[in-house]
Amino acid sequence: MAEKNIKTWALEAKGADGEPWVTPLTTSPFRIGRRDDCELRLASDSISRLHAEIRWSEQGIWIKDAGSTNGTFVNFHRISGELQLQSGDTVHFAGLEFRVEGRAEAGAEGSDRTVMVNPYVEKLDQLIARKAVVPHFQPIVDLRDNRIFGHELLGRVGCEGVPSSIPQLFYIAKQLGRDIELSLLFRDTGIEQAVGQKTQGLIFFNTVPREMDLAALDRSLGILRAAAPRIGLALEIHENAITDIGFIRRLKEVLRALDIQLVYDDFGAGQSRLLELMDAPPDILKFDISLVRNIHLRSPASLRMVAALVGMSKDLGVLTLAEGIERVEEAGICRQIGFDLAQGFYFGKPSPSLSR
Repeated sequence: MAEKNIKTWALEAKGADGEPWVTPLTTSPFRIGRRDDCELRLASDSISRLHAEIRWSEQGIWIKDAGSTNGTFVNFHRISGELQLQSGDTVHFAGLEFRVEGRAEAGAEGSDRTVMVNPYVEKLDQLIARKAVVPHFQPIVDLRDNRIFGHELLGRVGCEGVPSSIPQLFYIAKQLGRDIELSLLFRDTGIEQAVGQKTQGLIFFNTVPREMDLAALDRSLGILRAAAPRIGLALEIHENAITDIGFIRRLKEVLRALDIQLVYDDFGAGQSRLLELMDAPPDILKFDISLVRNIHLRSPASLRMVAALVGMSKDLGVLTLAEGIERVEEAGICRQIGFDLAQGFYFGKPSPSLSR
């Protein structure tokens, strides 16, 4: 659609329930922030009082950051001056995502002001303030002798009014710019509980993508290590976060100084990054459940492919972990292929206790 033919503009976002929020741009300039006089008022602590402004005319539409603390991003790049927008652009105000929509026909009239308040704001505040999470631990076993190698730190919520699904809860927290807080809460609470129990082996813990700031990660992991000086720790990062070999090398240096192992999670779930695996190998490589589920029913060619990946990892000195094992047949094939470690309901479900 030619921009000159556009007559109305709107910002569209998805709510926590998946339903779209459409906010017509009714005035120019159109202000976004937490202030009461903003045309789009976003109820999130990550949003500045006056966060950004959008102006539009028959010639086009432009956005500028208003000196916000957490930034305004267009197509995932932080802006510093005024930038012209196009229909279909993705805009983030801190961690809140919107899509720019231009329409050739006049849209439905909107109110002069839209107050966008995620229905879970208050409940998420309560959950974080009360530390209302319940750590769970799932065993990871050594396939060579079937002994406990460690546990993955997972979690459940202990607060009514929020989704019990952890992925959905993190989606809501990301919408509100609080996903890092929630991640730290699960991690710190779980490690605190592990310190009070008889821990066997490593504790594997997860991160969210927005935590991949090296300086901030160094600080938070330093605090974590100080709180648990005698517990073996392993940081899991998703393979999609492995995009910069230089960053991974620096991260490995930080982790080595803190005596924390590095785990690449969900290997094989998407575009497996073999170059990064070779140039910046982790301590442990978790093969995604999609490669493990029903592996006993796979074709010989498929098994040879998985075995080749396992062998390549071993040549790099990397321990391999098969995730999502639920059947004795799956465990047998994974052991036969040469996996070092395994995790799944067959070996134990997540439990508040570290005992198997």
